[in-house]
Amino acid sequence: MGISSSSTRLYTWVDVEHVILRQRFAGTWPNGIQFTTYSDVLEVTVSDKSQIKKVPLVLAEWFGARYNEAKSAILLESTSETPRFLPVMIELDSLRAVSEPTVRPTFTRLTLYPEGPLSARIPPLPPKSPPIIAFYSYKGGVGRTTHLVSLVRALSKGRRSRLLVVDADLEAPGLTWWVRDLNGPPEVSFLDFLALAQYDTSVDHKETIQLVSQRLKQQPVFLETSTGRIEHYFLPAFRDLDQVKLMPIRPEHLVQVPGQEWILSSLLAQLGRELEVQAVIVDLRAGMSEIASPMLFDPRIRRVLVTSTSSQSIEGSCAVLEEMRKLAPPIKEIPACDSNLFEPTAIISFVPPRETQTAAFAREKLLAAYPNPDDVDIVPVARLTVEQSGFSEALLHLDGLHSAFERLADTSVARVMEQLAADWFPEPAPPAPTPSIAQEDPGELRELRRRLAETARQLVMAESGMGTEFLRTNALEKLGHRFQFELPLAVVMGAKGAGKTYMFLQMLRRRTWGQFLNALGLPQVSEPAHILPLLQPKNLEPVAIESVASCQFETLTQLGVHGRLSPTETTDAIRAFMAQHPKNESEWRHFWVHLIGRALGFELDATSPESSLQAYLQRHGTRLIVAFDGLEDLFQDLPKNPNQQLALRALCQDLPNALRELPDRRIGLVIFVRKDLVKAAITQNFGQYERLHSAYELRWDPEEALRLAVWLCRTAGLPVWTDPILALEDAPQKALEEALYPVWGYKLGSESSREALTARWVLAALSDLAGRLQARDVMRFFRYAAARAEQIPEYQGRVLQPAAIRYAIEPCSREKLDEVQQEIPWLGDIFLRFRQAPDRRIPFLASDFDLTAQEVKLLTEMGIVLEQDGVLYMPEIFRLGLGFRLEKGARPKVISLMWRARGTP
Repeated sequence: MGISSSSTRLYTWVDVEHVILRQRFAGTWPNGIQFTTYSDVLEVTVSDKSQIKKVPLVLAEWFGARYNEAKSAILLESTSETPRFLPVMIELDSLRAVSEPTVRPTFTRLTLYPEGPLSARIPPLPPKSPPIIAFYSYKGGVGRTTHLVSLVRALSKGRRSRLLVVDADLEAPGLTWWVRDLNGPPEVSFLDFLALAQYDTSVDHKETIQLVSQRLKQQPVFLETSTGRIEHYFLPAFRDLDQVKLMPIRPEHLVQVPGQEWILSSLLAQLGRELEVQAVIVDLRAGMSEIASPMLFDPRIRRVLVTSTSSQSIEGSCAVLEEMRKLAPPIKEIPACDSNLFEPTAIISFVPPRETQTAAFAREKLLAAYPNPDDVDIVPVARLTVEQSGFSEALLHLDGLHSAFERLADTSVARVMEQLAADWFPEPAPPAPTPSIAQEDPGELRELRRRLAETARQLVMAESGMGTEFLRTNALEKLGHRFQFELPLAVVMGAKGAGKTYMFLQMLRRRTWGQFLNALGLPQVSEPAHILPLLQPKNLEPVAIESVASCQFETLTQLGVHGRLSPTETTDAIRAFMAQHPKNESEWRHFWVHLIGRALGFELDATSPESSLQAYLQRHGTRLIVAFDGLEDLFQDLPKNPNQQLALRALCQDLPNALRELPDRRIGLVIFVRKDLVKAAITQNFGQYERLHSAYELRWDPEEALRLAVWLCRTAGLPVWTDPILALEDAPQKALEEALYPVWGYKLGSESSREALTARWVLAALSDLAGRLQARDVMRFFRYAAARAEQIPEYQGRVLQPAAIRYAIEPCSREKLDEVQQEIPWLGDIFLRFRQAPDRRIPFLASDFDLTAQEVKLLTEMGIVLEQDGVLYMPEIFRLGLGFRLEKGARPKVISLMWRARGTP
């Protein structure tokens, strides 16, 4: 395809050479023809006379109208008076061979290659060498060195291994000055290391490695940490200013030698091995500099690209990532083996609190510059890891390593780098409290999987009534503490599958509020309060129905009353009153109180039913808590039905407010209800109402979801939490992740693989784009993963193989869709529109499926879609079941939305 004057300017022979080299590196040079560009001529050599006729055709294809066959020349940029040409000379030389181009990790070479990926022959690093981590930034002043120092600090805390820190920023070295103040003039420098290696003829540069390592051992750097003093090695950029001004040898000089394209990282790995360090950490030159390129483009090392949110920094970083992806490691949907090649990590640095939107946009740009292959449609965990650190004024003016260590404490930068340190250098799990399931024999392993699958199956649907224990989540503990000394007036909100019905049944099993408080680890109140279930879900199975009936019977017996409304009579009474079209909340509020009276077997005063009920309970010296669940079954049309909205608003808002006014209140309420229904019913000041009940809303953040996973595995009989001191409910997230290692591993692959961390992957796959997970989806996941695990080859050291984990997401998605559609019938029409479309891609427009604004709003509230920049996105937990594909470029946006929803800093 010919070039155009508007897209490519040909001022000199250098521009002509770039056009030709791009063709060469794209593999489009014709066989037997070689092109060599000089300042005054383009020399074309053919190996056979028959190929001479091909040359004009090839040049016309490459240069279009700029190639003048009559003049045998290429037109360069010229004035109107004086045309300029680069002559083309064709020669015959049958002996001259065309060599294959060598992939060299430099900007000048990589920019000429097509998008890739390139088939570069990259040798492995020397055996037993430590990992290398290199920090780079397109612009200076974005916190690159600060993040590097923070990683050094993170690796120094509680670890006794040394590090080798290298200042490879030869034009603006910062670390060199910091360490110079600590140790005085250095014995050896990075420039010395380069010069020695350039002219070293010993095998594997042994003389260079030994000389430099000896000098470094003479001058270790001692740093004080919270766990004691630790010794590191530091290789500064220069010994003195004269050396850096002269700079006889630069990094790019080494890689220009044939056969040494990847030598720089190998040399540093050898030096690290000789020094017996845990890792080599390198500070690279900023900008599109060849001083940085030999390591920046080396996928054998971990590269950290630091950028601010400024447009210049982001655009430059994206341009660099686009070159880096040409040498990206190959990706497979289900890797079969480990790899010694790594994807880069980007850090958006020092983001002020008010710039979260800007940071989100920056994240999308970075992810789009280094995308997953379009033919790999996996759960959206990106190849490029993007972290984010917050702004800290304390880090603006650092003047040394010691002050940097002190000021980094309790900063967002420190937290980000500590997490990366933990990911890259995981500490071995202690033998206790988690015994290794890997040692189980095949028969025992099958039994563990069977129990896990069966326990998860029983607990997936709370309506089954199975399970006599529950996890004390943060929300439930707050509910107990809040109403430890008074009867609850609580609306326990949660999304579909959050565990509302399960907790409703668990509360009923305790019969009284005091017993429920005991189950939460709180002391029982002095005066008992009996629990009366007034409304229940319609799809309860026999075991659950018996639990409700038993609780109801015992409460009525304790109260000394004989009235009892059956579930059918209760729902009939509600529907009958709804058919009368009550005009306001007061009428509905009185109805709800009268319904409680009927359930107790007597009629209340018509004008003041709340006071009448209160007086009855006072006379009998007792207290009562009325529990509601299953409101979704009654109010299936609520988002569109004002009468149903009125009914729910009266129950969830007006009735608690009226009861709250009673002195010596003897009546309590616990109402389990879907949050989207409450939001649709309470349209005014919902934010204020939500804050009143938000403490005990059933939300499953990543930590709570992992805690639920550990609880499920322990309930199924897997030895995952046996710590006699630390309670599961008090365990931090890191301990929960470690507890699950024997179940599903540290990564979706071996610990040294490039695969995603298992816990993060599962949480991302089960989350919606509002950052929400549901307990039921966690249960489903384990059910399907455990069942699948019995059908595929074993994976050493874990109960659930990576393939079983990946498989489980799609059936989870299908079941979730069926269940949501059953509970919310009006979704059926929308899902049908989705499934009937032959081409379903994300993102999409509402008009693609004739979605109204109201439908989009309701879908958004349920977490099924999220509107961004005028188009709609869908999370994996819904996307897979509905058969949507991710459009090219959609994955970075989806990942960014997930990060934003989870509130990740």
